Amino acid sequence: MAHAEDGARSDGGIDGDPIIVLGTRIVEPLADLPPEDVLDPDAVASYGAGTIGEVIDAIQDDYADAEPTILVDGRPIPDRGDIDGFPPEAIERVEILPQGSAVRVGGAPGERVYNVVLKPSVASVTATVSHRMATEGGFSDDDLEAVLTRVKGRDRLNLSLAFRDSSLLTESERDVDRTPVAGVDERPYRSLRPASRGIDMNATGSMRLLSWLDLQAAGRMNWARDDGLNGSAFAEPLTTRYRAQGGSLTTTLLATSGQWQGSAGLRVALRDTLFRFDNPETATATIGRFRSGSKSRDLGANVAINAPLVQLPAGLARLRTSLDVTQVRYDPRSTYANEYTRTDRNLALGLSLPVLAGPRFGRLTLDGDLGRNWLSGGERLERWSLAANWQVRPWIQFTASTGRAQMPVDPDLLTTRVYSIDNISVFDPVVDETVYATLIYGGNPELRTPRTTTRRFAVSAAPARKINLQLSTAFVQSTTHYQIGAVPPTGSSLIYAFPERFVRDASGRLITVDSRPVNFGAHKQETLQTSIAATIPLSGAKQGVAARPQLRLNASHSMALSDTITLQDGAPAVDLLEGGVIGVGGGRTRHTANGTIAVTKGTMGLQLDGYYTGVSLLSIGTVTERDRLRFGHKFTMNLRGFVGLGSIFETSDLAKKGRLSGVIANLTKARRLTSSQVGNVPEAYQLIYSDPIGRTVAVELRLAL
Repeated sequence: MAHAEDGARSDGGIDGDPIIVLGTRIVEPLADLPPEDVLDPDAVASYGAGTIGEVIDAIQDDYADAEPTILVDGRPIPDRGDIDGFPPEAIERVEILPQGSAVRVGGAPGERVYNVVLKPSVASVTATVSHRMATEGGFSDDDLEAVLTRVKGRDRLNLSLAFRDSSLLTESERDVDRTPVAGVDERPYRSLRPASRGIDMNATGSMRLLSWLDLQAAGRMNWARDDGLNGSAFAEPLTTRYRAQGGSLTTTLLATSGQWQGSAGLRVALRDTLFRFDNPETATATIGRFRSGSKSRDLGANVAINAPLVQLPAGLARLRTSLDVTQVRYDPRSTYANEYTRTDRNLALGLSLPVLAGPRFGRLTLDGDLGRNWLSGGERLERWSLAANWQVRPWIQFTASTGRAQMPVDPDLLTTRVYSIDNISVFDPVVDETVYATLIYGGNPELRTPRTTTRRFAVSAAPARKINLQLSTAFVQSTTHYQIGAVPPTGSSLIYAFPERFVRDASGRLITVDSRPVNFGAHKQETLQTSIAATIPLSGAKQGVAARPQLRLNASHSMALSDTITLQDGAPAVDLLEGGVIGVGGGRTRHTANGTIAVTKGTMGLQLDGYYTGVSLLSIGTVTERDRLRFGHKFTMNLRGFVGLGSIFETSDLAKKGRLSGVIANLTKARRLTSSQVGNVPEAYQLIYSDPIGRTVAVELRLAL
């Protein structure tokens, strides 16, 4: 991996000659921590990323980090989204600070800080166009994006406009086995994926007001539409249409003075959704047009302070506090539901205490956080957490944490208008058949507030700095009381636990399913997570990635040790690893894994990504006639290659900052095979449903001007 000199930066623009300036720009709480690694522009280019957000994601994979805190030019930002959309060509360097540094600037205990240093002067326009299509035909999508970027010192602005369009994919375009209804083949009238179209506009920027004060703002607007098919009735297709539009604006004042940091912000978000669907009216042989929608408005204000408290022998103790007030207004746009308004007042207090510091015992820090949320109506929610982070040596660290949190229920789940859609294909696990039924959707005002208790113990090590070898393992235990979930007819246990949600006719055929959300009992999980990452130079060259090809490797594995849930208080626990289910599809998969192998040289690279999902089970049938569906393992591979056009068209100014990329997703057309112990596989769990699109090929052209 290429490195830049510590404290060095370029004062040229994207194409300017570098001018070295001594000094490192970073807030004072981190000034005594030298970076573990510094990525220069060549190292950034080797990721083949299209945005700074993609660069950060790739660095997270390389360093096995879960929640790094992001700084820009050494200063905090309100939200990572405020820098994600900037082009990577604007980066002068990225400083990777040691584990445990994030807590000094209000981040999570045990995590790193990434300091993204931008070039002091940038003026660029970036255009990206891509096309993706399925090798089995029937599906394609197109994406267009234009980005305007300006950076001058601490002032920066990024404007983006993106358009996306995806085609409709019907069952007749795939090998779907569906029983005809009244002699009619409905496959041309049922969509596996709706036609989709969307537009996104984003503007983010920062302005220096004083040497210690910055104003940051972000505005976003989006429009989306989906059009699908839901079968045929009376020789006319049944359609579903979804429309959504929304926008948000946030402004934040960020102050940094010595060891003190503070922020004050305002935000507003508006959203308008409309869902239209057709239901057949059998009595009149006509099609009824129905609609459901909502308008929502979120208003918020917040203040936060991160301040030094007292100098201890092991270091500076720090205090952090914040107050956030939010008002949510929800209008279901219906005569059958009332307007809903809720005000949340959220107060948080945190303390970071350095206990040990020195070469003999390492560095030990204790962190504690308390929070209380007052909801309008009198409900009071509480949360707390404790964490210990012990860096025994610079290359090994232990982290232990525990906490409990109550989070307010999403207003959509409480107040969405109740509506029903007919002619939905569902699997009835009791009689082991696929039927057409009426599904009821909407909110549930009786939902209780979930409460989650989490315990985590982790070990991370970096024993070989030359190849950036990162090893980590973590044990996570969590218990959620009153977990919220829908009630689809996927498993027999759900139907027996909530019999009032499933209506049958006189013959026992399932005709109505009420899938509105409910509270379950206690959901208990234990998981073991491991990861490894390394970056291996493939030559002895020391300067610049262009002369230094490298091999990047990373892999992670998650094993569910246990996963049980009581569907209702007092009911026996259901084992989600042995056929129990609380969602759509099979039960919990015990093993999941993913990994990446990439070979890069300068602006050229080839990357292979792999994703593994293990076996899961689903118990179906009656108490006396049991069956079990087995959802087999699935291993998916994606191959991506990219090349900088400047290395091909050396004399072209237009191609100098261009890049051509190609991706083959699901290289082997992997799909998850379902089998039954005693009978045939239900129609609802056909092989094609596990991945309707299948293998796709995509080409992307990106030009930075």
